[in-house]
Amino acid sequence: MKRRKVLTAAGLTTLAPLSGCSSVNFGSEGGNEDTELEIPDSPDEYPVSEGDLSLPEFEPGEKYIEFDIQSREGIDDAFGPHGVSVWNATVESAVSLGIIDVLDTSVHHHESYKIPHNQEIFVSLLNPSKYILNIRVPDRETEQTLLVPCGFFDCNESSTLIGIFDGGQIESTVRSTRAACPGYDC
Repeated sequence: MKRRKVLTAAGLTTLAPLSGCSSVNFGSEGGNEDTELEIPDSPDEYPVSEGDLSLPEFEPGEKYIEFDIQSREGIDDAFGPHGVSVWNATVESAVSLGIIDVLDTSVHHHESYKIPHNQEIFVSLLNPSKYILNIRVPDRETEQTLLVPCGFFDCNESSTLIGIFDGGQIESTVRSTRAACPGYDC
């Protein structure tokens, strides 16, 4: 069985064919601690959300930072982008955010942020694909890994909402409008 290992360290991305488990190595600020995110042969093994985050509770104050991943060039308008919101609902906290395109095994984003209380990072995933989101709160030794499947890229407005709460607890949910339309087929 062929598997690949994607490594990130100090802003450098390297692809190396290896046998064994596929993984992504996320280093913390200062480079003292590294953890690996296992990428299974079937990314569908990851959940699309975890925890008990309900939409009425998801109330970020303002955007700390906002950016796009990839481009819309050549993408049919029927398959809209998918949003990812990481909200810090607790005191200022260092958060590591990793975004991996599973289909092309590339790391599109890996950064650590000190998100102020009640602010969010908002990311637009513009190109339909299967993505893995890795959210870590290193100081609290908590982590959540989620799947954004191809089917989320459709005519609906959709977002993966992730909240960081007291004690580093991470909860998430997916919000989408309800129009009946086909999702992107990867």
